[in-house]
Amino acid sequence: MDSEASVAYALFRLKKWKPSEYYNMGAGERLITRAFLKQEIQDLKEEMKNKGR
Repeated sequence: MDSEASVAYALFRLKKWKPSEYYNMGAGERLITRAFLKQEIQDLKEEMKNKGR
């Protein structure tokens, strides 16, 4: 799966977005969305790690 499809899938799974909502964005908006998604995933991993302590 390419990175664009992976992002669209993650947004579908986590945010209930339709893939077209991501693909219809401009390039700049997709770039920011990917950065936000990456940060959210990092935050979730850190929260899960801290719950285990």
